[in-house]
Amino acid sequence: MSDFINVPAFSDIGALAHGFGTAAFDLDVGAEHTETINRRVRATSFATAIKRACSEAGPVFKDVLTVKQIHSANTLVVRRNDRFIPPANTIRCDAIVTDCVGLMIGIRTADCLPIFIFDPRRPAVAAIHAGWRGTHQRIIRHVIDRMMKEFGSQPEELLVALGPSAGPCCYEVSAELADEFSVLFGDKAVWREAGKASLDLPTINRIQAEEYGVLPHHIHHAAHCTICSVDPTFYSWRRERERAGRQYNYIGLC
Repeated sequence: MSDFINVPAFSDIGALAHGFGTAAFDLDVGAEHTETINRRVRATSFATAIKRACSEAGPVFKDVLTVKQIHSANTLVVRRNDRFIPPANTIRCDAIVTDCVGLMIGIRTADCLPIFIFDPRRPAVAAIHAGWRGTHQRIIRHVIDRMMKEFGSQPEELLVALGPSAGPCCYEVSAELADEFSVLFGDKAVWREAGKASLDLPTINRIQAEEYGVLPHHIHHAAHCTICSVDPTFYSWRRERERAGRQYNYIGLC
């Protein structure tokens, strides 16, 4: 089983490295995924994990940036001429945007949707952690807006990659939350069957990106459900709760 999943449209770009993590990449902690170990991994080992991912991807990156994810729409921007890069996991936000060459940015997921954005003209990249809360707050639109303001990005030129997440086959939510998403994003946002309702996070974020001007054929999806997929397998908070590990997802300009 592969450690990482790549989107072909991104893999063909020589100036870019990226990967959506699977359960095969586990920092060598084996099956002993206790809550204590997961806290340690989240707090101290994520940058190490991404560095290992970078070395396996090929390019050498001199810096790695991760953040303390809080299920928000907050976005951190790091510019090429910035002299200070925050230490790992010290900034409370759920998206990172940068035009720095040699800086790898990473997010962790376990059912939430990882999203990468690449602006080939500037160039610049973004990594987004989009659970239902961030999706409800339209985090992908916040990020595109920041890329436009900071780097002059144009939505129609952006490439978007949606990674593995809890799929509508399994991501059951309350009727009240499903109704709210239906009102905001239309009937495609929710799957309803046998009296149950499930959110479709990839579709909702695709809808938001297209509404903001991203071209439909520029959006690519590594379509695996983290809850029920078996090849490859993924960590899932819904399935494993406190014992769940984390997928490590990275992108950077070479």
